[in-house]
Amino acid sequence: QVKTILDPLPANATAEQRTTFKEAQKKDSNALFLIYQCIDAKVFEKIADFTTSKETWDTLQKSYGGDAKVKKVKLQALKRQYELLEMKNDETIADYFTRVVTFTNQMKILWK
Repeated sequence: QVKTILDPLPANATAEQRTTFKEAQKKDSNALFLIYQCIDAKVFEKIADFTTSKETWDTLQKSYGGDAKVKKVKLQALKRQYELLEMKNDETIADYFTRVVTFTNQMKILWK
């Protein structure tokens, strides 16, 4: 179950405030769900304990963002790893393909 943390409703909240609050909770839950659907299991481990989409998104931005120099270094490291990428003896084709796609996607993100 996904928990969302928004500014709490006052005890004497109006019906309109309650409706707005519920809509905000629903939007936050949907955003968090979409983020979860777009990441792999390793990345999920970094954000699994977060309860809001904003908190999750900010953490992902810090982890994968950075200034231009950091992005350039990360991109160079990924390119080198990609060049040396080989299928392991005990690895299935699907697992190898997933690794290749993961490297490619990470490079695309940094390239922007």
